[in-house]
Amino acid sequence: MKLKSTTWKGRNRTRLFELRDAALSLGFRHPTIADIGAGGITFFLSGLHPEGPKEEMVRSQKVQRFLIRFADDIIRKFGLYGSLTVHEIREIKEALACLSPSEIVVVDKDPRLLRAIRDVGITQRLRLDICVSRLPEPKDIVICYNVIQVTEDPNRALENLLDSVADGGLLSLETNGSSIEVSDRRYKRLRPCLYRKIS
Repeated sequence: MKLKSTTWKGRNRTRLFELRDAALSLGFRHPTIADIGAGGITFFLSGLHPEGPKEEMVRSQKVQRFLIRFADDIIRKFGLYGSLTVHEIREIKEALACLSPSEIVVVDKDPRLLRAIRDVGITQRLRLDICVSRLPEPKDIVICYNVIQVTEDPNRALENLLDSVADGGLLSLETNGSSIEVSDRRYKRLRPCLYRKIS
């Protein structure tokens, strides 16, 4: 099985800061947090990939990013990658530490990714396919970057994702320029990639 999502250091920095600022302004304290489909990068390529959001990269970094992602995709397609590095979890812990989360759970259907986060200090790992079911318990903050649009059934995955957020909770969702939109009336859009469940 090919891991579909490549996530490098700092890729979602802007989204996480928007989420943090919104949560602070809304008075979130000790929230439960779920990160769905964290993505990863082949361990030995991780240090070669440019850091930061792709829209902030200069041309040479974009070329480097393309080549590293191409190599990463080939290596993982044939199962030759050895181990994965998952930057997203560390960045979530750092960006949202000021909220004093009561729980952070990492959700993914791929056991390789769940194994890769053992050294990050996250004890809550849940193997679940968001296309098949929602989270067993809704969370106050749900993060889902660059996952929904690459699932087998994006509409079903989005429906399950929206049902995984607690009332009053926040959803930070990035679909990488796809046509997927949150039109559910239970949600209010706060920023281009940030929503609040209002009922």
